Amino acid sequence: CGECLRKKRPFRRVRALALYEGPIMEAIHRMKYQGRAGLVDLLSALLFEHLPGMGFSGDWELLVPVPLHPAKLRERGFNQSALLAIKLGKTLGIPVETFSLRKIRSTPPQVGLTMKERIKNVSGAFQVKDKNIFNKKSVLLIDDVLTTGATISECCHVLKRAGARAVDAAQLLPPLTVNGA
Repeated sequence: CGECLRKKRPFRRVRALALYEGPIMEAIHRMKYQGRAGLVDLLSALLFEHLPGMGFSGDWELLVPVPLHPAKLRERGFNQSALLAIKLGKTLGIPVETFSLRKIRSTPPQVGLTMKERIKNVSGAFQVKDKNIFNKKSVLLIDDVLTTGATISECCHVLKRAGARAVDAAQLLPPLTVNGA
């Protein structure tokens, strides 16, 4: 979008796999809202299959899922992004760090918020527990759905401040392609 082209972004690249429709959307909804965590095998396999065609350099040293706030994690019973990252990390042979990037503030759902409201909603909501884990590393941030990029941008800012050399982000939905610095 024009906004993305005008502003320097904290990520190198953001890519998503498919449109927010049809069977993939249904699978994500079932996974997140109906507790069907087993669908992560299929979804991570799709992401792995399509990563080479998504324009990434593939130089990652670490995979990191977008974290859930502990209260949301207790409510849902699992973090779908963490499950995707763990499965993808095993397939790619890349370590996955699931504990150092943390969501420290519970935020209302982003659904229905404007871009400005989404940015404000997640501002300051994430922190890194151990900066040494990310120092001078190239990181692939994993999430399930990308809408405006507010959450991904906030996580990338935090990872870059923690010393990450470069941060890419991959999601299942929708097909947003942004080149950042």
